[in-house]
Amino acid sequence: SCKTLKFETKPPFKVIDATYNYWKGGYNVKGTKVIISFKNTTNIVFSKLYFQNKETVIDLIEEKELKYIVANFTEKQKEDLILNKDSKSEFENNLLELNKYPFQLEENEAVLLYKEKGKNKYFKIRNIKKLDTDYYQ
Repeated sequence: SCKTLKFETKPPFKVIDATYNYWKGGYNVKGTKVIISFKNTTNIVFSKLYFQNKETVIDLIEEKELKYIVANFTEKQKEDLILNKDSKSEFENNLLELNKYPFQLEENEAVLLYKEKGKNKYFKIRNIKKLDTDYYQ
């Protein structure tokens, strides 16, 4: 029984701005950072952000009256697939878990999972602006 997740239309917070950018670091590490600034009035707990077929826990940063959700999706460069006559050695290949991802989103959409009065709720954020890629050494 797969019940479809309902998105909240009037969450207890107001998204002010939402951006994302890719970043690349040394040692074949790369990732995506999503920053969402918002104002909220009630006591809610932000749990996870779903974005571009990935999910991660989030950090909360507060500056004066604005609050920021920061989600950092880090990934190592993919190892080469093992292709071998002996198919047992291919078991080490990472399987894509496509059917586990709960949302179908556009590239610039994210879903925020938050708890309000102990209940999980989902809010879709649209039109997240893409910024330039950051390069770190």
